[in-house]
Amino acid sequence: MLSILTVEWLYKNYPKHSEGKLSSMKAKLVSESVLFQIAKNESLGEFLLLGRGEKATGGSDRKSLLANLVEAFLASIYIDSGLDHARNWIIPKIKLFAIKSSVENSFKDYKTKLQEYSQKKWKLVPSYKLISEIGLDHEKLFTVEVSINNEKKAIGEGKSKRLAEQEAAEKLFLQLSKKQ
Repeated sequence: MLSILTVEWLYKNYPKHSEGKLSSMKAKLVSESVLFQIAKNESLGEFLLLGRGEKATGGSDRKSLLANLVEAFLASIYIDSGLDHARNWIIPKIKLFAIKSSVENSFKDYKTKLQEYSQKKWKLVPSYKLISEIGLDHEKLFTVEVSINNEKKAIGEGKSKRLAEQEAAEKLFLQLSKKQ
C-alpha cells in the first residue's frame, strides 16, 4: 500500500518526470532509510513490544525493524480508518523527504547511473560479483565487486547485497566520471 500511495502522489505532483525518474524517486521514498527516519520522527519505536534479548541489543533503534513498523502502522490505519486516513497520514511525511531529496539531489541510484554511463561509453553492462558474506544472519556484512569488462573495478560493502552493490557502483561511477 505504501508503494501505491507513493506512486499516486508522485504521478500527481511530478507529471512531467519520466517513468525512470519517477521509479527512482519512488524507490528512494519507500526505502528503508526514509521509513526509518519517519519512524524516528514519529517516535514509533516507543510502541514496539520487544523481548528482553531484542531490547538488550537495541531492537527499538534497529533500522529494519522501524522501517517495517512504519508499513505496519500505515496498514493498521488503513484497516481501522480507510484509505483516505492512511493517505493523509503518510503523504505529508513522504512529501517532506521528496522535497528534501530533490533539493539535495539525492535521488541517486548509482547502479543505474553506472549502467547508463557504461553503456553509453563502451556499450557494456557492469557486472557484480559477491566477494564475501560474513557475520551472523541478522548482522551480515556483504562485500561486492563491480567491474566493467573485467578492467574497471570497485568494491563496496553493506548490510545487504543491494547496499554493497550500490556502494561499489557509486565508487566506480565517481572514479570514472572524474577521469572525463
